[in-house]
Amino acid sequence: MYALCKGQNGLIFIGSDGNGITIFDTKKSKIVDWKTIEGNEKCDYFKSTYTISQDNKGFIWLGTNGYGMIRCKIERSGEKLKVTEFKRYLADDNQVASLSSNIIFSIVPRNENQLWIGTRLGGLNLFDKKSELFQTYKNISNDSESLSNNDILCLHTDTLNRLWIGTSFGLNLLEDLKSNGKAVFKSFTVKDGLPNNTIHGIVTDKKSNLWISTNFGLSNFNLRKYKFINYTKNEGLQNNEFADGAFYRDFKSDFIFMGE
Repeated sequence: MYALCKGQNGLIFIGSDGNGITIFDTKKSKIVDWKTIEGNEKCDYFKSTYTISQDNKGFIWLGTNGYGMIRCKIERSGEKLKVTEFKRYLADDNQVASLSSNIIFSIVPRNENQLWIGTRLGGLNLFDKKSELFQTYKNISNDSESLSNNDILCLHTDTLNRLWIGTSFGLNLLEDLKSNGKAVFKSFTVKDGLPNNTIHGIVTDKKSNLWISTNFGLSNFNLRKYKFINYTKNEGLQNNEFADGAFYRDFKSDFIFMGE
């Protein structure tokens, strides 16, 4: 299992390496497989769903490993579930303003009309739902204000709605998005105090600080002081190396969970 999303109308969407997605229907306490959802046979084939997000209009946005981005709607139809809308977006080097990579590990909303999309090796995409166009932000050689690396493993918006980007080479903060479309990023690497440059997960705690999982331990980033406090097996961690997509904050207990 790669992704979980608590959706509308008592449905929980599950992303795995299997075909399509799986749904847990909380009203019936029942697992619903993709092939049993009405209308699935009319949809493009896809598998390996790594991230899932549902917006206020009920659209489900899926990021896959190699099959691009999917937009769909799955609704109740009597006693069954039915795919009522489906569209796939694919990377195309010959098309302007298209998706930059078909491998997507993270999708988070910027606002009601836009999505941030973190791709593997294709950088950061900003998708406009109305125009269906993608704006891409990548690393630019000798530009310290560009993205530190194009291999994005996770995205996170903090309590101030600032976007944090976890890459294979450092943590990035989107400091400014100018009216002309230029983005200004601030990057943090081991030279700034991170325990490791591979960032697998980012979670905000109740003090509005960040918890960051890496390939060499866990880091607590104080956003007021811009200071990293690092934890490894020496401080009691079970393991130093964490996994992609395995991070979660329980708002009731305020516990933070990081998977290894």
